[in-house]
Amino acid sequence: MKVSLEKRPDSQVCFAIEVEGAASQQLYDKLLADLMRRMQIPGFRPGKAPKHMVIRDLGADRLKANVLEQLFERYLPEALKQHTDLKPLGQFELVQNTEELLKTFEIGQDFRFDALIDVEPELTIPAYSGLTVQAEKVEPDPEAAAKLLHSYQKRKSTLVPVEGRAAALEDVVVINQTVTDAATGLAIEELSGTDIQADLSESGLFPEVIQALVGIEIGQTTTVTFTLDEKINAPNLAGKAVCCEVTLLDLKQRELPPLDDAFAQAISDKATLAELQEFLTTREQEQAAARTKEQAQAALINHIIATVEGGIPETLIRTEVEHILNEKVGRIRETFNLSDKDLKRLFQDEAVVQQIAESSRPEAIARIQRTLLLREVVLKESLDPSPEEITERTQELLQDLDDPQGVDPQRVREFATNQLATERALDWLLAHNTVEYVTSPTPSAPEVEEVP
Repeated sequence: MKVSLEKRPDSQVCFAIEVEGAASQQLYDKLLADLMRRMQIPGFRPGKAPKHMVIRDLGADRLKANVLEQLFERYLPEALKQHTDLKPLGQFELVQNTEELLKTFEIGQDFRFDALIDVEPELTIPAYSGLTVQAEKVEPDPEAAAKLLHSYQKRKSTLVPVEGRAAALEDVVVINQTVTDAATGLAIEELSGTDIQADLSESGLFPEVIQALVGIEIGQTTTVTFTLDEKINAPNLAGKAVCCEVTLLDLKQRELPPLDDAFAQAISDKATLAELQEFLTTREQEQAAARTKEQAQAALINHIIATVEGGIPETLIRTEVEHILNEKVGRIRETFNLSDKDLKRLFQDEAVVQQIAESSRPEAIARIQRTLLLREVVLKESLDPSPEEITERTQELLQDLDDPQGVDPQRVREFATNQLATERALDWLLAHNTVEYVTSPTPSAPEVEEVP
């Protein structure tokens, strides 16, 4: 067997493999001998059928195709063994399909075929230190603590009836809501309901409905027409024009508890309101600083990737696209609370799935480039974490799992190793490059979460 290689774009290698005629003849003779022993042909004892009758019954072309497949199975792996410096990804793909190759393949004659395989990419990075980039600096919201405390006041509030006035923002309403398709007049059951309670300042109702309710009194009905946006909890309805008829059944307002030390103790482990406010303010500052760091890291990565030379193999792209699709499906399931049946119905159109996959390719390529870049930084700058660090991080990750008994510790250790290496590479890049910060025009949004 003779093997020659040709490097192709996008980290692909073409193997040209020449096989001596004796190899195919040997495979053919062995195949035919095995078949003659097993086949039963009327008029002959088992194993005594003439060769020409076995060939006639099975078909010469079928036998030849079987030998060709055996040649592929034997010599493609052997060709790889001759080039241990290559790191293959995925499987070989024939340049010509089997039907085309069969036209020129003859048993006992020398034969050549070409096969492609993706290999780990070798990216050329001109420079990844001494650079200057701009990144957005996320400023902490000075009102974050107040906003979060107000949200907890609302959770702990008491609802009291409203009398003698119309509905206003911050009220709590109870309504009947009937939503119909503006074009057909047909009711949209999943958006309609009775005795719906909601705040006139939150996302429980459509913004257009909130505006329409402000100023009306108990017992009155109002109608508003608008177009559903992409945030609707039913993706198939996004962009549809609807007519919404709303009747105000009841009206209440929230009586908020006083913002004092007792309130702070009720919602956290802090002894005083001042202590809780200080904690929330510090947390907001830390979160803004963390988001600023992420912006700087992303700016550096994007700047460096733009200079990288070398293609990404299709095998890696397909794998990453699949990961992204799974992530998107998970987010859709969680956002819209869909069942497996609903998900299957949503993605049963192959054209839709293909469109989503195609639109995910740029993100997939960017993720792969980021991973390869950081891996290169770790390798060249000797940033591998120590065994002790890996063990400590692994134990932390296992402790955070709900069911650590059902997890492979080795896989967690590998994840911990990659996580630590990534963190070290990102920190190294920040330390060896210059980031010029541009102030964010809007403050960071406070995270609504449980306070300690």
